Amino acid sequence: MCVILEHEARPLSTSCTLCSSASNPPQEALIRCTDCFAFPSFCKVCALSHHPFHHLQCWSGTHYTPTTLKDLGFTLNFGHNGAPCPGYATMQAIFNPESSQEDLAVEDTQDSEHHLLLGPDVHNSSNHTGDMRETSHMTIINQAGIFEHNVRWCICANHDEHHVQLLRHGLFPSTTRDPRTAFTFSCLDAYHIDIVECKTSASSHFAKLRRLTNEAFPHIVKVCLLIPNCLGTLIMAIGPIP
Repeated sequence: MCVILEHEARPLSTSCTLCSSASNPPQEALIRCTDCFAFPSFCKVCALSHHPFHHLQCWSGTHYTPTTLKDLGFTLNFGHNGAPCPGYATMQAIFNPESSQEDLAVEDTQDSEHHLLLGPDVHNSSNHTGDMRETSHMTIINQAGIFEHNVRWCICANHDEHHVQLLRHGLFPSTTRDPRTAFTFSCLDAYHIDIVECKTSASSHFAKLRRLTNEAFPHIVKVCLLIPNCLGTLIMAIGPIP
């Protein structure tokens, strides 16, 4: 029992598990992952490069409290192996009124270059909305729980529609038009197994996901009431994800 309770206290080593040997002085580790083996601790910088669907806790000075990558400032980027789309840098140079004249670079001779990088749908936008948003909010349902993330879409000239970008990253969108909710393929596979082996209903499976997200207060997990029905409809329509 004493060994089990030790997990509630901060480890003896307060250095970051990932960068302690590389940084001088070592970065203080205030965040730990409860889904990784042996509960490793990270500094904030290393935590932001962590798995987007793991549960994190932050040391408050006396105890650990739940936190999320979104709370830490993490943004999930699509289209460039986790890096922000380079189109945003050009977008800021074109439309940011606080930029210098040199940074704006809006002369006619460079206009074609902006079209190639951003694409005509972004460049010709009269009110600079839609794809011009820096980040969007998304709810992503994984087999480990329900996660909220700020996401940044790819806006290159040949970029895919948002729902296609989600599919390319292993996320099944709840809609093809301006998706705000998506399911990981592993979540759909897990639910399909629950249906086959345990005869679990969509509402019961989703109640489990809410409990995994917040064990003590699952009722405060903010979700749309239509998501359980959407989950069941997806499985009936497409079957298990290969």
